[in-house]
Amino acid sequence: MPARVDKDHSSSSVNGGITMTRHAETTELTPQRGTLEQITLTAHSLAGLTYASEKLVADGGASFEFWLSTAYADALQDTLRWERIHGTGVGEGLGILHSPAFISVAKEDGQTAATVLPANVFKMASRTWGFDERGTSWVVNPMLRTQVSALADPDTGKPLFEYARSDGERGRLLGRPCFFDERAAAPGSLGDIVVAHWPEYIRAVYQPATWATSIHVRFLAVESAFRLWERSDQQPWWRSALTPGYGTDTLSPYVALAARE
Repeated sequence: MPARVDKDHSSSSVNGGITMTRHAETTELTPQRGTLEQITLTAHSLAGLTYASEKLVADGGASFEFWLSTAYADALQDTLRWERIHGTGVGEGLGILHSPAFISVAKEDGQTAATVLPANVFKMASRTWGFDERGTSWVVNPMLRTQVSALADPDTGKPLFEYARSDGERGRLLGRPCFFDERAAAPGSLGDIVVAHWPEYIRAVYQPATWATSIHVRFLAVESAFRLWERSDQQPWWRSALTPGYGTDTLSPYVALAARE
């Protein structure tokens, strides 16, 4: 599928080569062409299979199949969320840590292993394209919760983390929702704290998840087979980081703190 190329704003273009200029009356406009690139999505299979005895199925009734189908729906979402960060793109979705547009923010001089400092999150935010836009959030390993929750501005002492005010809400780090998620990398590793503008991540479904059962596969063992299967792909939209109109540091929707080991 075609996607616009928007990698360099230093030339005044913010849309793949398209620019606007002031136009004097009766003078001719200079024609322009936008630049497009191709995004390739591959329908990888994602599936799960379980055998259950006919006795268990009969005794459990509808509640058993409901439990199993719900368990597989949860497993599907868990896999997709893990891929969004760590996926290699080989036979599976491509995660942001492997994106060519990914930015790793270096640790501070002398920073202790597996720590998170106020300077880290400030610098990560400054490199995140779309940080102030809806859809941007942090993903942090739960073992870093105590550190992140205690972060404060070294100049003013103002907390950088705000606890959720009601059920169903998320705490916020620098004003953006913060998810403490076990899918983030281990503390001290690249990917243990990530910030991303998720609207710039694409998921495409070729064949939606389908739940199927069969009594034939394990007929001689008196078992039924249960399967959930879909064909899909997911990957970052961006193919490179962005050179801003002014400044030297590149920007990206996908940013993580470098390893502190």
